[in-house]
Amino acid sequence: MPNTPLRQLQRRPKQLLSELQQIISNPSAETSTAQLIAAQTFLSHGEMTKEALACVHNGSTLEHLALSTQIYIKMDRYDLAFTALQSMKAADEESILTQLSSVYLNLANGRSQVQDAIHSLTSLTEQYGNSPMLLNLVAAAQIIAGNYEVAERVLMECVSEEQQGQGSSGSSSDTLINLVVCYQHLGRGMGVIGPVLEQLKSAYSDHAFVQGLARVEGAFERESIKYKVAA
Repeated sequence: MPNTPLRQLQRRPKQLLSELQQIISNPSAETSTAQLIAAQTFLSHGEMTKEALACVHNGSTLEHLALSTQIYIKMDRYDLAFTALQSMKAADEESILTQLSSVYLNLANGRSQVQDAIHSLTSLTEQYGNSPMLLNLVAAAQIIAGNYEVAERVLMECVSEEQQGQGSSGSSSDTLINLVVCYQHLGRGMGVIGPVLEQLKSAYSDHAFVQGLARVEGAFERESIKYKVAA
């Protein structure tokens, strides 16, 4: 497997993060590519949202604006995300990056804009065909719209696509997380949800969702001890 920045990050995160920060802080070495790689790496780290934003918020390319939009959504600053999206539309409204950024913002705004997201995703699917990314976005939109059975069917299709993909070793973290959420809304028990969670924990132990879940489970266990009744 290629030695990608993300794979290296998993091996020696502190060193790589320090090196990236040094590169970005050096004006003579700073480039658009370096900014984008650093921002994406900081986002993958999970706790460096502000550092990621600092890399791209002054950029004017579609790639800079798209990442800025995602970061603003992550920060719950939908007003700033909307402003960045408007700049993208002014530059190239038909770009896939612009359309996807619009979908992300529609989904972040909940049911009030979910139909706009579904419409855009239908158009993208008709143009480019299905992919795990688009299927996950469709599933997320259907979950927000309250169409949980539809979302489940879409996610099953996504699982099949990922399993058939060349070199694929299993479902992506997005698919597994969306399945957990969908099953919860459908009222499925731990007999169904449990195996999906175990697969997620096993394959993506460093994922922010998994680490957050571990913290919640740990807190629950610590609190439950206080109320344990001796037999």
